[in-house]
Amino acid sequence: MQKQKKENCCSKKVGCVKIFIDKSASMAGYFKADAEFRSIVSDFASKINKEIPVPVEIFFIDNDSITKYQNRISKFSSDLLLINFADGISTQIDKSLYKMSSFINDTTVIVYISDLILSGNRAQIDGSINRQFNVLEADNTLRKSIYEIFYDSIVNKNFDTQIFQFTSKFTGNYFDFKNRPIRLDGKNRPYYITIIGSEYHITTLSDKLYSFSFFKDNLKNTAIFSKKMGINETETFIYPNIQKKGKWLPTSALKGTLF
Repeated sequence: MQKQKKENCCSKKVGCVKIFIDKSASMAGYFKADAEFRSIVSDFASKINKEIPVPVEIFFIDNDSITKYQNRISKFSSDLLLINFADGISTQIDKSLYKMSSFINDTTVIVYISDLILSGNRAQIDGSINRQFNVLEADNTLRKSIYEIFYDSIVNKNFDTQIFQFTSKFTGNYFDFKNRPIRLDGKNRPYYITIIGSEYHITTLSDKLYSFSFFKDNLKNTAIFSKKMGINETETFIYPNIQKKGKWLPTSALKGTLF
């Protein structure tokens, strides 16, 4: 009897998908008319909302605030061209994870869309010797902070994570580890769609997403992280690893049941 109750709890339908889009300066180059990012992200929101179907809420997130998108999802694609980005401001992944994790529950899934640039804030970079904060601390302070928040706020609450890697044309300034702008004109850069929720919800959403051509035809890599699989500090997915160490798995092996 107790087992049946647990199964019903774990298999609750998704009540809402909350999509958080990183508004850091390094994301601005994706928000152009000819960038694949815009069509994939808008299709992602639309397909979940209309064809799965699940209610979708969209937010823009940075270090200081979370701003809810107020228009209809049908206008989302065109509105992405109008987003304003603060020049030179990076979004700290640990802070974003902490803020977003408070929205997850047994019927809500969160999605984080970002290029996942690992960086401290402007004060940390400007205040370091030779602006070396990111170079010296990315694999120490920053990575440990992400690991602790990820484990405390997500893994310990029995939520799982799947990361999907895509690429898109990028036209604008990319910021290096010293927060110096580097101009890129139409060069492909990776970005990541991260889904966090219960094992059941991630499996359900992923199976549906793989049925959409816009998704499976553009997907480059995917990785899954769960308490069941075991997570340690040296392999805490691609978020904190400059060396891109994450446990990438072939997409062909992940179609269907993911766990």
